[in-house]
Amino acid sequence: MTALSTKWTTFINHQYRYPTGLVGRVIGERMVRQHTPETAWTIDLLNLQPTDQVLELGSGAGRGLELAAQQINRGMVTGIDLSATMVCAALRRNRAAFRSGRLALLRGNVTAVPLVGSHFDKIFSIHTLYFWPDPAQTCRNLVRMLKPGGMLVITVATGQLMPTGEWVCWPMHQQIEALVGALQQCDITAADVKRGPNSRQYNNMAMVVRK
Repeated sequence: MTALSTKWTTFINHQYRYPTGLVGRVIGERMVRQHTPETAWTIDLLNLQPTDQVLELGSGAGRGLELAAQQINRGMVTGIDLSATMVCAALRRNRAAFRSGRLALLRGNVTAVPLVGSHFDKIFSIHTLYFWPDPAQTCRNLVRMLKPGGMLVITVATGQLMPTGEWVCWPMHQQIEALVGALQQCDITAADVKRGPNSRQYNNMAMVVRK
């Protein structure tokens, strides 16, 4: 690999983590397409109700927010993303819900959510856990933001299908199981891991926590 191609690969990988500018907008829409199966599956897991107060962490270009807002007509869906480019993309995708007062968008860090108290019936996040410096503490903080009876769903890929047809599990698989064990020591009703749809050559798992 040449120095130029290495630099380009590094740039694109950074854009996936923190989309900015025109390239970021393109990457955001690509992620919407790439993550279609697990996004729809995650929303189904939440069992959303019309009056729910819902938070998505790392809401990206806003497809998860869009699916949630379609089911909520008397509640509120809030999206938080670190990237201003993605906040704008989510607004474009969900302008009608935003104008009707059913959607709020914030720019912020998932590890320092600018909200306190038990606000939400449902909290979810898709493909962001990899970037959290302290996943256990972040999850504990999110549980505190749930109302009694609320649900937290964190969706990640934990393995990859190799060209040989063999599935290779990543350390993320053990990390999710460890997180479930740690959260079971908190004031929650249940915590478990569910197997989701494969997406491209990756699997998907979700940690589901009920308060």
